[in-house]
Order: sequence, then C-alpha cells, then structure tokens
Amino acid sequence: QQLDVFGNPLGCVQGVPDSVTDFDSSAVYSGYYETARCGDNCTEHTIYVPSDGVCVQCPDGMHALGVGALNCSSISPTSAATSSAPYTSTPLPTTTVGNSTSGSGESVKTQIATFGDCVLSLDAAFQLSSEGTCSTTAGYLYLDGRGIKSLAPGVFTNMSKMEHLLLFNNNLTALPEGIFAPLTELQQLDVFGNPLGCVQGVPDSVT
Repeated sequence: QQLDVFGNPLGCVQGVPDSVTDFDSSAVYSGYYETARCGDNCTEHTIYVPSDGVCVQCPDGMHALGVGALNCSSISPTSAATSSAPYTSTPLPTTTVGNSTSGSGESVKTQIATFGDCVLSLDAAFQLSSEGTCSTTAGYLYLDGRGIKSLAPGVFTNMSKMEHLLLFNNNLTALPEGIFAPLTELQQLDVFGNPLGCVQGVPDSVT
C-alpha cells in the first residue's frame, strides 16, 4: 500500500504495484520531489532524462545500471561500481591514471559521472575533480552518497547552466572558497548529511 523511494538518485520507478495507494507521499515534507513513474519504453538499456520526462537509449558501448537509471556508464551493469550523471551523450572511457595493482604508487581516478565531454572523477583520497571543458547545459548533477571527502578547486568551472546540484550524504568536512561561484544559474543545492559546520558562498540564485 505504501512505497517511498524519494531521496535516491533514481530517474524513475518501474513496476509500482497497483495496490500502492501511497507513493512518495512524504517527499514534499522532507524537501524532495515525488519520484517519476517510468514509461513503457524504459528498459535496462535506457536512461531517464528528467528535463524531458522520457527514457532514451544509451550510446553504443555504454550501459544503464538498471531500469530508471539517470546515466549511461562505461562500466558493465554486472560491475559493483556505479555512476551518476543526468545524461551521457557520447561514450567516454573511465579516467584512470596508473595501475591500482601495480604497486607503482601512481594515483588512480575512478570516473563517477560524465556528461558531454566532461568527466568527474574521484581519486584515491576521494577528492572530486573534473576533466574536459565541462561547459554543459545539463540541469541536474547527482553526486550524493559517493563518499566524497573534498572538492578540487575549480571542479565546477564553466558549469554555469547547472540548476540542481546534489552533494548530500557524503564526507565533506570543508569547501574550497568560491567553489560554487561558477554556478550562476543554480537553483537547488543539497549538502546535508556532510560533516560541515556551515556553507559559504551559496549563489543568490539558489532558492
């Protein structure tokens, strides 16, 4: 009768039983939106695009990690690793520097999100950094629950079109000065669930 899935980085939910009469009803009281219902065309080979309310096919060489996913990933669906970005228009390889099993001491970066030609990665110290031009029109960036411990200065440079940034439930203890300054059109910023005392420099556009 009751099913609550809000607060998860899901695009949509498929197969809600007909018996459910109370779906995500508490979302608004917790500061969330009700999770969308997946359409008939949503499969394990598609991702959900919130801005359009539809599912689209992943590019060749990319995979969804299940029905209702928000991103295509270069990681196989059978892998334990996950990725979370609103839409990947072109396949990009995981950004890796060095070999984690070589014992060489070189750093290894794990790709956690891609959009356009931009790659967001975590290094061994769980610092989030970006590579590529990262000039994007994507409105959503889901980075919650990634274990992120720090943000590299300039990680959000040129992301002025970003409207929703979710960083909640990570391990951020401090933020670089001016980290959100490039996000001039940001409307939603969620950082709760991090061991932060306060947040400085929230853009005026955030409501």
